[in-house]
Parts: sequence; C-alpha cells; structure tokens
Amino acid sequence: MRLSILSLFLCYVISGVSQSNGIPPIISKLYYTPGSVIVFSYKENNLIELPDLPKNFKYSGQELVKNNKGLFLNPLGSGRLYQLTEKEGEYNWSRIDSTVYFGYNFNSLFFSMDSTFYSFGGEGFFNLNGTLRIFNTQSKEWDAANLSRTMLWVSISRLFHAFDTSGKNLFVESLPRHQDLQLKENFIADLENQLWRLDIQTGIWHELGKITEKESVPFAQTPFGMLVNFNRIIDVKNNKVYQLSKPLQRKIITALGTSSKPNELAFSFCIDSTLYLGGTDNYIDSVTISKADLIEQKTPFYVPIEPANPLGEREIMIGSIILLSLACVFLFVKNKKKGTSQPVAIVGGMQDNISLENDKRETQVTFRSGKLMELLNEREKLLLEFIYKHSLDERLTTIEEINKVIGASQRSAEVQKRLRSDLIGSINDKLEIVSDSKFNVIEKQRSEFDKRSFEYFIHPEQMELTEKVLGKKAN
Repeated sequence: MRLSILSLFLCYVISGVSQSNGIPPIISKLYYTPGSVIVFSYKENNLIELPDLPKNFKYSGQELVKNNKGLFLNPLGSGRLYQLTEKEGEYNWSRIDSTVYFGYNFNSLFFSMDSTFYSFGGEGFFNLNGTLRIFNTQSKEWDAANLSRTMLWVSISRLFHAFDTSGKNLFVESLPRHQDLQLKENFIADLENQLWRLDIQTGIWHELGKITEKESVPFAQTPFGMLVNFNRIIDVKNNKVYQLSKPLQRKIITALGTSSKPNELAFSFCIDSTLYLGGTDNYIDSVTISKADLIEQKTPFYVPIEPANPLGEREIMIGSIILLSLACVFLFVKNKKKGTSQPVAIVGGMQDNISLENDKRETQVTFRSGKLMELLNEREKLLLEFIYKHSLDERLTTIEEINKVIGASQRSAEVQKRLRSDLIGSINDKLEIVSDSKFNVIEKQRSEFDKRSFEYFIHPEQMELTEKVLGKKAN
C-alpha cells in the first residue's frame, strides 16, 4: 500500500516538473526565432501558468511579444511584464516590471517597436480608453504618451489593426463609442468604420478614410500585408485588398482542424512568408503564402479622405481675386470716362473682351470670349450647374443635396460645412469680378422646415451670367 502511494506521488512530481520545465512547440518556435515577430493571441483563459499572477487576472487574457531582446508576456489588465528564460533545459517566466497600478487596460493591444514595449487602448473601471502607454525600462513601469486626440480601442470589438514597424505607425479602426460606458447614448456615427494612423514618434493621429470591408479581423502580419479572416490580405500602406486563392484557403482550414475536431488555436504569426498556427498543447502547423496566391481585388480597403487645401492657398486666391477686381474697376472707370464701350478685363491670367452697354437702368455685360467658362474648375462647374437646374425649376437646393454632389455625404458635419463653404465661396469670389450685380451668384436663405439650416439658389439677377459661364447660351 505504501509502495503504491509512493509511486503515485513520484508520478505526480515527475508530471509537475515536466509541465513546468517544458514549453509548447509554438512557444519554442517563437523563442528560438531570431529578431522580431508580431504575435496574435486568441484564448481569453489563462494560456500560460504564472504562479505569482493574482487569480483575478486568470481569465483576463494574455498577449505575447517577440523582439530582439527575447519573448515577453503581458497578462492583460495587470500591467505586468514577464520574460521567458531558459537555463539547462528549464524554462521560466520571470517578472521584469515593478507595476503598481492595474485594472485599467483589459482587452488592450500589446506590441513592440525597436524593442520598446507599448500598450494601447483597453477598458477598466467602467471606461474605455485610447491611451498609448510606453514601458519605462528605468522605473520598470508604464508611462502615458501625449497624443493629439483620444481614439478608443478594445480587442474584443474585433476591430482591424496593423503595424508599420519601419515607419513606426499603428493603423487602427476606430471604436465608434464614447469613453464613458455608462452613457445611454454611447454610439458615435462619425467614427464608425473609420481608419486612422498613429505616428508613434510624434503622437499625432491622422484620419485616412472610411473602411469598405464589413469586418476584417487580423490573424498575422505577412510580408504582403495583414492576413484577415484567414481568407484575405490587407495592404494598408498601398490601400489594396488581396483575396487568397482557394487552394491556399483550404490549406489554412485544414491546419485549423475540422468542424468536428477543431484545433485549439492560441497563437498565430508569420515568419517571412510562412504562417504558423499553434496552441498551448502540442498543436503546431504551418502554411506558406506566396505572391502567386494573392488575387488583387478592385475595391480598395478604404475610401481616402480628400486632402484639404494647404494653409494659405485660399487666402492667396482671394487676395489675387481682389487685386484683379480692383484692376477691372479701374479699367472700367477709365474707359467709361473716355466714352469707350470695350474695356479689357484680366481674369485669372486671361484677357476677355467685355462690351459694356449703358442704359438708364443698369449696365448690361456682354461676353465675347469662350474663355469665360474656364473661370471655374470642374468641381465648381458641377455644383453651379446643379444649383442652376434647381433654380430653373424654381426650387431651392438643400445642404444634403449639395453634400451628395460634392462627395461629402460620408464626412463629418464639420468637414461637410468646410467643403461647402470653400466651394460656394470660391464660385462667388471668381464670378464677382465679372458681375454687375450687388448680389452673389449663389445665395442662401433659411429653410422653412428647419430654421437652423440653409437652402441655396441662383439669384435671379445672376441667372444670365450663370448661363454664360456654363455655356448654356451662345456668347
């Protein structure tokens, strides 16, 4: 009886030593791979046993980072940082931080660039956050970086993200929520499906555009871009989408197991162009991705935001128009005194002969050059003609209709307002120098249905000028 108990005890001890000294094949592959590898983790339960980790972090999830300094683990929400070490065949996770504060960054993103550790976003204490935290190697604690704005992000939302390690950029799909989770109205429509780029070195967020894909969950950073949903690759820097070939998709599905017996996927990553999949048991598999397996799609990953006019460009244009207007007025007055009816007007670098016929009531303007149509660019002509057609039908043009014509329907209210103002202001400024009316070509009035909003129309005195600019009548 004593012998049996002793045998069972020895088996238990041997088993315990084997588990503590050994590491899963997928972890071994990471540990012995030189350089940096971007690792993706999937299980929320405690993947790797850490004896000193408090029980309340057992199911908070873990993230791995492999860089030039080794393999590191971050139990999410704890702020702790562990490094895997090996001595005489024994592997141990040793804590290397001195973190005091915790509980604020569950479901955060843990990554490394140039051997510097970063933690981004997360949630805790009934709040979401968009903080970028940097591990301070001197204090062994986390410091918050100064960013240009707050961009909320959590891993459980299945949002897209990607890394540009060479340029030190982080790409994320913004979480369209307010920071306070207790708000009844928590959704922010303007941030839905928006792609942003964070310059890690400057801390400045840049809005790139609206994502066209419905859901793109990342699984590995390949040399060709980010592998999402195990069936597509997103090349964010070049704004391209590639579908994986059917044979390659079947290989990946086979590596993940069958529907009746799926493999317990815990980690995935790419080394060169080889995709590795593995779990905390003995499960490990790999699939090679070649450029021949990538089928480029016609639709880009996101619709870029049109760049705003450079600072000062509009001011320069208005100044030029004012000077040209003064020149035209001077020539008009000079020729009027001489009794001449054909002054020369210089417009945007062009000379248009303008015949002025005076009568008792007003001065009529007759244009003899087809170059008048070149005053406006194509976008301005499109908007002017749109409002002109509505004015012919004796109807007003709404803000929503203008937003649609100028391609601003999906933009924020602030961007829409700026684009409308710039275009309408530019049209009125350009045509003011060839107009004899005290009214703008495009005027506005408050909507009868919503006094906070405006509706637009071509002023009746400016209809003839508008027709000439649009080439609706022979000049």
